[in-house]
Amino acid sequence: MGKVIDSIISGTSGRTGRIVVANVNGYEISRIRPKKLSKAPTPKQALIKERFNKSVLFLASYKEYAKAFFGTKVGLRSTYNSAMSNVMNALVCDMDNLQILPNYHQIQFSKGKGIDLQPLAISSPTPLTIQIDWENNSMGSNGETDYMVA
Repeated sequence: MGKVIDSIISGTSGRTGRIVVANVNGYEISRIRPKKLSKAPTPKQALIKERFNKSVLFLASYKEYAKAFFGTKVGLRSTYNSAMSNVMNALVCDMDNLQILPNYHQIQFSKGKGIDLQPLAISSPTPLTIQIDWENNSMGSNGETDYMVA
């Protein structure tokens, strides 16, 4: 037995058995709640869960920044979900050795159009190198250095 509430203002919400109905950002969503597991997860399932937990912990340090600057919201995919996908793809599961191999260089902290680099001077002090001097945007913090990877 369950109850589904239908309101013009708030949309549909409620639950009937394992079926849950919700209004998420104007979209009517019906889902099935997962069953509670009584047996222990397999080592591979535990590895996937550990990767998810590490991704959540990593993203927690810059969650608000990612919500503001990680691309744009598309449909039900929020900017936070996009940032989470990026972090999870960078933490690769090695199923043979049951370990997580982080590829930190693949993690993006922001995505999309940001502030353009405004170089003050570009030079080549030695062969195969480029030196770009740009305006100091560290807001007076000493010891901060900007790096650009090409």
